[in-house]
Amino acid sequence: SEQQRLLAMLSNKAIEIADRLDNWSMRERIFSLQYCSSQKNSTSSPPMLIDTEDARLITGTMGRFPQFRSTGWALLQQAGVQAES
Repeated sequence: SEQQRLLAMLSNKAIEIADRLDNWSMRERIFSLQYCSSQKNSTSSPPMLIDTEDARLITGTMGRFPQFRSTGWALLQQAGVQAES
């Protein structure tokens, strides 16, 4: 849907900014937003796709923010992992 496409664009740009600033707090917020969105739209959308870099960032965020661990694990378990090209 249009809403999911816009959220994906926002998330990608926000992760890019967080990477440039090396801002783990911003990454935590973005991943939490993606998780909430995937839960809300779980019946009408395919699972979120992540690559190995996303998985690394999610686990790094889990290490820095203990309150994010349950969300991080849920993201990793529910997401489809894209093969590296």
